[in-house]
Amino acid sequence: MTKTDKPLDFLWFIPTSGDGAYLGSDDLSRPADIGYFREIATAADRLGYSGVLIPTGVACEESFILAAHLAASTENLKFLVAIRPGIASPAYYARLAATLDRVSRGRLLLNIVARAEVPRSLPATASSCRMTNAMRMPRSSSRSSTSSSRQARRISTANT
Repeated sequence: MTKTDKPLDFLWFIPTSGDGAYLGSDDLSRPADIGYFREIATAADRLGYSGVLIPTGVACEESFILAAHLAASTENLKFLVAIRPGIASPAYYARLAATLDRVSRGRLLLNIVARAEVPRSLPATASSCRMTNAMRMPRSSSRSSTSSSRQARRISTANT
């Protein structure tokens, strides 16, 4: 085993879609509440955690806005902000990240969630439709990669 000078980093979790005693259950659930999020963040900061994960999803509060709010209530805590490619443009995410990193005095970390989330109970956005249709496109050994690319572009533009 090699010795390292860098200690382990431990991060906590901000339950932006609500909290409860049991994962995946509404039993003893607590709704999403900004005061509760602030309590968690300030406690994690005071206890020496290096950061908190702020998740992303259809049932979650917006991660960049919440991180900006919590940064004002903490001193050293870093914010691992989750984002999903395809929900917004890369240029927009870059602008949000640059601003949040500046106003939080360099305390931004990014978590890029690669898995697509297509909610069943909410209408799908154009970007999630494009991603879903492109993933469903059959791959045939007789097709060239060029014709597959053209087919994917036709599917993509048909859903916008």
